[in-house]
Amino acid sequence: MAKGFEDNVTQAVDMIANGATEQKAMFWLKNQCGLPIKRASAKKKVDLFFKQKHFGDAYIEKNKVIIQCNSDSKPSEILKNIHEYFSEKS
Repeated sequence: MAKGFEDNVTQAVDMIANGATEQKAMFWLKNQCGLPIKRASAKKKVDLFFKQKHFGDAYIEKNKVIIQCNSDSKPSEILKNIHEYFSEKS
């Protein structure tokens, strides 16, 4: 631990003991210590088309590709087509 933050850590622990959530105490502690607070980055979505028809969009979340289908799209059909596409490539 960096020097000079012992009092802040003790105060954060006291906050938790007095009913604050751990998340709130950690947020406070990071602010007191001048540490950058990690914020969720905006998802970079890409539009998905099949035969020139927009059927949804996709984005990456950690190690997943998330596909969000339009209301008139059938997720089961999209998954079937994805599976067939990759099966042909193997």
